Amino acid sequence: MSQNNLNSLIQVRVDTETKRKVDELSASLGFDTPTAVRMFFQQMLDCRGLPFRVAKKKPSFMFDTQEELIEKLNEGLLSEDAGTAEEMFAEMRRKYDFERV
Repeated sequence: MSQNNLNSLIQVRVDTETKRKVDELSASLGFDTPTAVRMFFQQMLDCRGLPFRVAKKKPSFMFDTQEELIEKLNEGLLSEDAGTAEEMFAEMRRKYDFERV
């Protein structure tokens, strides 16, 4: 996409801290925030929707940190009586309410 084709302007209000963090992250990835927004728009077009899942609440099997995941694993999923891998995954699907993909 050439810069000459960029003739539409979109303005979005976000809080200062979010903008700072996004600017910083974008720069660390080698581009600026407007480029990141254009990339997001292109991903929406490519997948014909949002390029991520939208949900009202975080599924119970998702964890905020690696430490939280390890803690949950240590609470029972890695116990000696876990059985076969298929049994372990069946138990995880039941316990954390997620579907097989």
